[in-house]
Amino acid sequence: SPEEKIAITGLPEEQTARSLLSQGKRDAARRMILDLIVRTARIRRFDQAEKLREWMIEVDPMALSDIIRAAEIIDEEKKASIDKSHLDVWANLYQLLTPDEFTNLYHLLEHRRYENEETIVTQGALQASLFFINSGKVKLFYRDGGRDVLIKNLGSGEVLGAGVFFDASVWTVSASSLGHSEISLLSLKDLHRLQDDYPAVESKLNDFCRKFELIDAFFKQTGRDRRRHQRFKVSGRITVIFLDNHGITTGIRAR
Repeated sequence: SPEEKIAITGLPEEQTARSLLSQGKRDAARRMILDLIVRTARIRRFDQAEKLREWMIEVDPMALSDIIRAAEIIDEEKKASIDKSHLDVWANLYQLLTPDEFTNLYHLLEHRRYENEETIVTQGALQASLFFINSGKVKLFYRDGGRDVLIKNLGSGEVLGAGVFFDASVWTVSASSLGHSEISLLSLKDLHRLQDDYPAVESKLNDFCRKFELIDAFFKQTGRDRRRHQRFKVSGRITVIFLDNHGITTGIRAR
């Protein structure tokens, strides 16, 4: 039953709401849950706010006014919490997505700061993430014998990793930070979560990110080949499962 669910926030008000439910005071419990939604959304605990809203729907699925209000509160706080500088840098992406798509994408991003010469990703890695460069510069390079060969430098407003992310590939280059950089990461797992509610996002992101994927053009121009294994053409829809060096699944899948 709803009152027996695992605690969502750990706040005393939540326990009070559960006690009210056990006493049959559903209206009072629902109002307290709505207050908790407002509180958690304002301190940017959006996962908790969403779970509280789901709980409120279980408690009283006919309370449509409060259910709609809860969704509006969460959306308003999500939009208000987006960093202004982030909006400025990614204005072109913002125009491509709907406001709700962009807002929910933003709150799935993991924001990281990299120091000078710090490795972002290494050649041969299986990391399925998109890297959105908010500030600073990133160096793309690959190993050729005992030396590093520079491919290009990327800067603010550019995206790294589209080929790996959308083509279920491995990193055939390395990337490191030039000076301090701030980068937002989107994992493939989180994109799939977003797809459930916004199915057009992947296609829009793919189109937006492809213009930054100039690595293959570089190797065609230089006549170099980074791949050691033969390629095979396939048709139809496939599922790719990445394995580690021991042949054990990493848990990363892509269609």
